[in-house]
Amino acid sequence: MEYALLQAVFIPLLLSPVAYIIGRKMGPTPAMWFTFAILLYTTILVIQAALNGTTEEHYPWTEMFGEFGFL
Repeated sequence: MEYALLQAVFIPLLLSPVAYIIGRKMGPTPAMWFTFAILLYTTILVIQAALNGTTEEHYPWTEMFGEFGFL
């Protein structure tokens, strides 16, 4: 799967405000299940990456920052 490690890092960060809004509007139980689904997905991504052997992902940013990568 492409960008698996990037997804595992940034999906929980990007969707945490959504979980907060769900918690405020619908209560803690739907927010808990939403958060559980996000964390389950990212855990599965990390397990798949670990089982597939060595995984490298490189992301060129700008000339100023250089290259960002996950191993």
